[in-house]
Amino acid sequence: MGLKPMFLGESRHFFGLPAVILFAVTHFGIPFLQFKTGLPIRICWLLAGGFGVSAPLLVASLLFYNLEAGPSGFEPFLERFRLETVTFGDLLWHLAA
Repeated sequence: MGLKPMFLGESRHFFGLPAVILFAVTHFGIPFLQFKTGLPIRICWLLAGGFGVSAPLLVASLLFYNLEAGPSGFEPFLERFRLETVTFGDLLWHLAA
């Protein structure tokens, strides 16, 4: 499965928009959430980052995968998202970090 090169305009949409959202969440969303709830800032980061940044990116990636109209099935999905089986070496790197 070959990937087409991305133009600058596309790049701004796929990388610039998430960067602006991340900026807004970290500078405005987290302090607001902490002020309103009184939760520790680390918990506010997990909530705001997860729901404000990661969840929309996951939804967008699944939406664009469906719009590509590539081959359907689980194997092409794993290949397109470059998901592989976790090896023992991967686990060691994870634990070392």
